[in-house]
Amino acid sequence: MNLKVKTLVLHGDEEDAQMLHSDIEHILKDRPRRLLVIINPNSGKRKGMKIYQKVAAPLFQLCGLKAHVIVTKKQKEPTDILKNYNLSNIDGIVTVGGDGLYCECMNGLIARVQRDNNVNVNCHNTDIVSASIPMGIIPAGSGNVIVQYLHGTKCARTAVLHILLGGNVESNVCSAHEGGKLLSYSALILGFGLFGDMMHDCEKFRWMGPLRYNVVPVASMFKRREIDVEIEYYSANKEKATKRIKGLGKQISLPNGFMIPSSKSKIQRTKSTPGVLDSSDVQECEKEEGRVYAVDTHAIMMKEKSGRMIPSFGQDSLMVYTTHKCTLSDHVSQLTKVKNEQPDCYDYKFVSKHKVSSYKVRLLNATVSENTKTLQKDFFLNCDGEVIRITEPEFDVKLHKKAVRIFGNASG
Repeated sequence: MNLKVKTLVLHGDEEDAQMLHSDIEHILKDRPRRLLVIINPNSGKRKGMKIYQKVAAPLFQLCGLKAHVIVTKKQKEPTDILKNYNLSNIDGIVTVGGDGLYCECMNGLIARVQRDNNVNVNCHNTDIVSASIPMGIIPAGSGNVIVQYLHGTKCARTAVLHILLGGNVESNVCSAHEGGKLLSYSALILGFGLFGDMMHDCEKFRWMGPLRYNVVPVASMFKRREIDVEIEYYSANKEKATKRIKGLGKQISLPNGFMIPSSKSKIQRTKSTPGVLDSSDVQECEKEEGRVYAVDTHAIMMKEKSGRMIPSFGQDSLMVYTTHKCTLSDHVSQLTKVKNEQPDCYDYKFVSKHKVSSYKVRLLNATVSENTKTLQKDFFLNCDGEVIRITEPEFDVKLHKKAVRIFGNASG
């Protein structure tokens, strides 16, 4: 896409000129004037600096936008940068890199906002404070999935124009906790089991560059493993407290104000006023137990519209997909449809779907080492491309609605 600059000369009196200026300022009132730009020079094909200098910088200068540019030198650096950065001096944070860099900056920004608001992020039930400063992505990575979702294209110039216009969408994130500690926030995908193993295997072949994401997962499929788990799904529907009893073919309905955290916990009333029940605490808990290949969820959920899948950034619930025992050929067929974003990609008997606000995965028959106090077997989470090793027998995932803003105009 080639852009041309033209100068338009208008003639009129001072009052007309002021009115025109006022109208233009009103149209562009939301556009950013000052940005923090964080560049990962090693993302994708290592063209981050070139893309910024040739595409973004000239447009920023043309529009009178001031940018403070920081080039990262190591992983997790964005978290350190945002920990003490003066956010009052900027109108947005822009990443030049892939989905991984955006997710690092998103984690850093959310952590900073929670610290400023005295929020305990290590409690898995905590509702976090949403970030008001929007973030933008100039694609220079391997996948650039979020940019594709936002604009329908991976064009860097299109992304820059959306940043300059200032419009933004509210997007969900998910938190993952284990052992009373926050592991990470996810902006895209949180995959346990197969997708965790795939990403762990890919890390062993970093020397292959982006090519490893096309080659290594094929080998991972041939050694897929079943994992014994118990999963507690906490429904996003708070209208009725219902606990499904597996195998009995019936439900037990409970009065408003009761909450069912797990089978080992006692049913508790709210402690506000004796005899008065608070319907805001009502959740439905459904349990599933067995051997699974994967438990996956997406902060940006895909939904069907007019025969195709479109992204939904700020939905009211989280969809969890659990993959059970199946043949290798059926599994490959299903994952191929997921990759191609076909509407029926999850319509398989071996894939269960649950619409939740949070869920807990408990590893059954998992042995903890007496020396290290961690699991003897290796289990991994794929958190937006980052590999996180699970060290405790259970972990929790929670949806945080509209926690971040991203420059763009996605309609989903």
